[in-house]
Amino acid sequence: KKPYKIPNNWCWLNLLDSFENKTDSKKKIRQEDYLSDGDYAVVDQGKELIGGYTNDKSFLFIGDTPVIVFGDHTRCIKYIDFPFVQGADGVKILKPKKFYNKKCFFYALKSVKIPNMGYRRHYPLFKNLFIPLPPLAEQQRIVNRIESLFSKLDEAKQRIQDVLDSFEVRKAVI
Repeated sequence: KKPYKIPNNWCWLNLLDSFENKTDSKKKIRQEDYLSDGDYAVVDQGKELIGGYTNDKSFLFIGDTPVIVFGDHTRCIKYIDFPFVQGADGVKILKPKKFYNKKCFFYALKSVKIPNMGYRRHYPLFKNLFIPLPPLAEQQRIVNRIESLFSKLDEAKQRIQDVLDSFEVRKAVI
C-alpha cells in the first residue's frame, strides 16, 4: 500500500531496500556508563541528539558518516555527521544506499508514518513500509528547500526572542 501519490519520475521503494544496517551489536555503551563530559559523543535512541559522552575510543563507530540513527523503541530519527559511539540497546545505524542523498533520506524517513507500538521494537515494521525515491537532482533540490525553510524558522525564532528580551528591558524601565 503506497501512502500517497508521487510524481511520475519518482518511485516507491520498500524501506528495507533503501539503506544498509550498520549497527554493531558488539560496540554499544550502556547508559549507566555515560559520562556528562568526554572525548566522544554517545548517540542513543533518546530525544536529545547526544545522550552522553565516553572516553573509550574502542567503542567509536567505524564507518563513514553521515549516518542515520533510528531509535528502535522510541522511533527517534537522528542525522549524525560527526564521530560518535553507539548507545546501548535499541539503536539502529542506517547508511542510505548510493541512490539516496543522505540528508534527503533522513527527511524522507522522518516523514514515514511508523506506527507507535509503545516501548516495543519498531524496526521489524520496516518490511511493510515504503519510502519515496525521487531522482538525485530532485533530492538535492528538496534538501535545499527544507534547509532554507528551517533557516527562516530559526531567524523568526531569534527575532521573537529579541522582541521578548526587549520587552523585558522596556518593562523594567517603565
